[in-house]
Amino acid sequence: MFPSLVKPRIFHGWYILSVLVLTSLIGAGNSQVFFGAMLLPITEDLTWNRSAVAGAVSLGTFVGGIAQPISGALADRYGTRMITSLGILLLGLAFFALAGISEVWHLFVSYTIARAITMATISGVTPRTAAVNWFRRKRGRALGIVSTAPALGSAITAIFARSLTGSGVDWRSVFLIFGIASLLMLPLTLGILRRKPEDLGLLPDGVKQEDFDSQVIEDLRAREPAFSLNQARKTTAFWLITFGMSASAFSTGLVSFHMVAFFVDNGLSETVGVISLSTFAFSGALSAILWGFLSEKFSEKLLAIIATGSGTLITLLFLISSGAVIAVALSALFGFALRGEGALLNIIIAQYFGRISFGAISGFTAPFQMLALSLGPITGSWLFEFNDSWYPVFALGSGVLATATLGLVVMRRPVFLN
Repeated sequence: MFPSLVKPRIFHGWYILSVLVLTSLIGAGNSQVFFGAMLLPITEDLTWNRSAVAGAVSLGTFVGGIAQPISGALADRYGTRMITSLGILLLGLAFFALAGISEVWHLFVSYTIARAITMATISGVTPRTAAVNWFRRKRGRALGIVSTAPALGSAITAIFARSLTGSGVDWRSVFLIFGIASLLMLPLTLGILRRKPEDLGLLPDGVKQEDFDSQVIEDLRAREPAFSLNQARKTTAFWLITFGMSASAFSTGLVSFHMVAFFVDNGLSETVGVISLSTFAFSGALSAILWGFLSEKFSEKLLAIIATGSGTLITLLFLISSGAVIAVALSALFGFALRGEGALLNIIIAQYFGRISFGAISGFTAPFQMLALSLGPITGSWLFEFNDSWYPVFALGSGVLATATLGLVVMRRPVFLN
């Protein structure tokens, strides 16, 4: 949309993405994966039931999902700088609170606050809003980068924390370290983050406003849609995208939660199951960047159809898989397809509805995704216990994805009437 110009220095948008990636890595210190790694040190020290920690994690994730529509709208209005800076400050204080917990209710309060803050202001819709505002031609890779950071951060911080506790560092000290790291990010978020490129006299991708007269700039802006949340919700495309995101979340939770048990029941070792699950996680984390790059060359709708359709087939292939190599390979492909679909659908939201209300529109889909993600594991458990077979579990996941694929096929780009 915007002309390509030779720029003499690094575009400020890349500095913004770098800061957002760093904050996401620190924010991953309260992810489900991180707390899974910290579960034993905490419960053994405080002699708590593990379900107490699991309950706090579930509640925090649910509240974080509900908060994203609000944070998305605030990011549209006030910008990433204010939202992320406030979030990283409160997150630091929440980490300090986690370091001092001694009762179960302390954990529920402090973790719920920490998790909700992270999902709403640091690793969810807020950094995606910044990527959409600052990039147009390279929007795919920008969204891919910020989408990858939380997933990779979960793995990195979990390994880091366990290495510390394994070497004798107290779990409370681990949370103190993350609290200090959070506060050290404040100068960067306040000094580098900005709401939109126009604040620095630029257009998306670093094009300088001074290189064009005002009429040309207005013409360029007029060519990009500017749907409000209310306008977007009146389109069929919005609900098909929301269903696609929810279907991906449901099937991801359904399959990944039971992956280790499924492979063990099919005669493979628990080690193979854990390796497969880890491969799924890393493959999914890295896939967002690759899908993002591809979206700059090919239709994002076509890529989303390919990703969701592939997920449909791969889910069924689990049922006829045999051997460790095939198990790991299918897990990698499943993560690549399903996690990539989520990133692609966010790109479609930006392309179909524009950047003006991207935060509010993208954030509105989050509660549906969180609900679907939470229903996946428990639905799979019920189906398996009722049927004593994995076939209904994977057939359901495949069927949901097939329906989402069909929805994407019939979806049409909405027409924006200015």
